[in-house]
Amino acid sequence: MSTKLDRIAELAREDPKRQFFSIAHLITPEALEAAFRSLRKAASAGVDGVTYEEYEANAGRNIRQLHQRLTDGTYQAQPLRRIYIPKEDGKRRPISIPALEDKIVQKAAVEILNAIYEQDFLDCSYEGQTISPLLANVYLHHVLDEWFEQEVKPRLRGEAHEIRFADDAVICFQYREDAEKVMDVLPKRFAKYGLTLHPEKTRLLEFGRCAMGKAKRQGRKPDTLAFLGLTHICAQSRKGTFTVHVRTMSKRLRRGLNEIAQWCQAHRHEPVDQQQKTLNAKLRGHNQYYGRPTNYRGILKFYRGVQHIWRRWLSRRTRGGPISWEKYNAILRRHPLLSPRIMHAWVNR
Repeated sequence: MSTKLDRIAELAREDPKRQFFSIAHLITPEALEAAFRSLRKAASAGVDGVTYEEYEANAGRNIRQLHQRLTDGTYQAQPLRRIYIPKEDGKRRPISIPALEDKIVQKAAVEILNAIYEQDFLDCSYEGQTISPLLANVYLHHVLDEWFEQEVKPRLRGEAHEIRFADDAVICFQYREDAEKVMDVLPKRFAKYGLTLHPEKTRLLEFGRCAMGKAKRQGRKPDTLAFLGLTHICAQSRKGTFTVHVRTMSKRLRRGLNEIAQWCQAHRHEPVDQQQKTLNAKLRGHNQYYGRPTNYRGILKFYRGVQHIWRRWLSRRTRGGPISWEKYNAILRRHPLLSPRIMHAWVNR
């Protein structure tokens, strides 16, 4: 499958205008199997209620039957299951959950589409992991990226750069007047394609070396930028030069610890070594994303939060009251939690 995808990518790269008319044959039983194995085992079930564990019990037969339905044209995607999760501001965010087989088909399809469209995307956009970010990239590649690069930037007074991850984007301008011009026309551009800008997340702010100097002269702290779970902060290096520090966003830290608490509550009666294994996997994933050179305090805070949460839910396994710290520390010596670790190096500019 990898060799065939490499060939598809090569053809798309050689001729950006090439149209592909026959790619469905690449969704083989092996591709569906790989897509299934890449899904999260603990993910919520869709409208049909089928879980990963139930599907895995007869995975070979289920995948062969799924492939047959795709081949003979009888496969139909099921309705999405709509749930609402609480947000930090008290509101609720709607989430749509596909059925497990639909996730499998989406994952297999996105591998093929990525091989084709990745050759077209500009360097300012980045891929996600499921079908929705890919569709956002396909759409916004034309609505935003190409328009900004080919039509907007030549008309600006100074430099400008766009960084976009799926449907989250930051656009940087050298001059405020350029930013205001684009800010005025951007809603109209999006409305032309049936899109809207998030009213609370779309704003102008001053950020950078000059902004930090201006804020210092005015006796205030410079603006910060929240993007992709990290708060970006104007700072000064040890050598006295301008640099950017990042911190875990407060609401992302709270959300992460809330998810840990929910998991510990649901699995508190499992063997301690199994709980340790899963918690360390979660800590490892947290370190891999948030483990930035200027964010050790953030990942340490998360680590300590996990320690406290685990102790609280281990204490509720019995009716004997809270586990003493002495006893809990003995448990941690036998089943240690993964320590916070910086996973990313400084970026040389």
